[in-house]
Amino acid sequence: MGLKQALLSSGRFRQVKEGMDLLRILNILLFKRAFAKQPPIFLNIEPTTRCNIRCKICGNREYPEEKKTDLSLIQFKSILRQFPDLKFLCLTGGGEPLLNKDLTAMIRFAKERKVHTGIVSNGTLLNKEMAKEMLETKIDWISFSVDSADKKNFEEIRQGACFGEVIGNIEYFRRQVSRNCLIAKGYAPDISFVFVAMRENIEELPEVIRLAYSIGVKKVFVYKVRASLQGSSSKDDFESGISLKLARAVRVKSISKARELNIDLIFKDFFHARVKKKGCHVPWIASYITSQGYVCPCCVLYDYDMVNFGNVLEEDFSSIWNNQAYKDFRRQFKGNNMPSYCRECTFYRDIYSNINTRFFNFLNICNNFIRAERKPLENADYRRI
Repeated sequence: MGLKQALLSSGRFRQVKEGMDLLRILNILLFKRAFAKQPPIFLNIEPTTRCNIRCKICGNREYPEEKKTDLSLIQFKSILRQFPDLKFLCLTGGGEPLLNKDLTAMIRFAKERKVHTGIVSNGTLLNKEMAKEMLETKIDWISFSVDSADKKNFEEIRQGACFGEVIGNIEYFRRQVSRNCLIAKGYAPDISFVFVAMRENIEELPEVIRLAYSIGVKKVFVYKVRASLQGSSSKDDFESGISLKLARAVRVKSISKARELNIDLIFKDFFHARVKKKGCHVPWIASYITSQGYVCPCCVLYDYDMVNFGNVLEEDFSSIWNNQAYKDFRRQFKGNNMPSYCRECTFYRDIYSNINTRFFNFLNICNNFIRAERKPLENADYRRI
């Protein structure tokens, strides 16, 4: 039996197809031409710029009223139809996504198109009714912003949020997920904490890991706070007093705690050195669309007054993706001449690492099929593809 027939008969054809997509991505990243042949496979669409709390680390505090808008369901569908091969969608932006009354309908539409979809939420609005609606959408993942295990510190950072209410909402949702998993034949969205490390809370990370464990959350992402490009916050306001020695000590202690409690701890962006070479891969594989339709580089650089390449509600994305402004932007990353506002960012390291991991898992699957054809594959981790 040939490789293709073996793959089809084993039910692993989808993983191999995704592996071929990864091959194309790696080809794009290897050559980094200014003209991007493939449309993005990662997309961030901002449902709203409105928020019900005032986080001290968020540029939303500085937003003028004219920028606080919602994306309509009609606009969302119009945008998503322009991405027939989209793989991953994050419905999050400068505001709280649950404030958009059409959010659940947006998720359903994306899932109908077989797009892996999730949100990042502050958790304040996820009451029992909303939890039920979320589960009915078949959403793939939800990350909750939890920056402290201490009520006073949490409410100082996430101003306007009630610690007990947020943790209660997350715990209730997690219990409903477990209950729904038994009813819906194994469906269970991935639930995680997002911890933003700063001077005020960095030493609390092990306790946040313990808190996640206590309510049944099995994954914690850790990011480093950065100066807001959208607001007036100073980087020194949040990072002063955090030495690399302290950051490393907290990392070691947190990894130990996570291993003890069997928590998946992921340091997405945690006090790396400044990027010196290669620049960013995002302009070739991802894009960010604001609630007003502006196409921006990424989830960090999403202020359309600072940089945007056009408006997807006024012209087709295919004409924006390779217009002169986008190509000029990409050219800056081919050498060491990336824009000044991108030099402190290390998100690209995680994206590239994830692609590499999934690519080598794909090769492992193919290798096992070639050697054993229809025999069970014991070494390949399908969840990482």
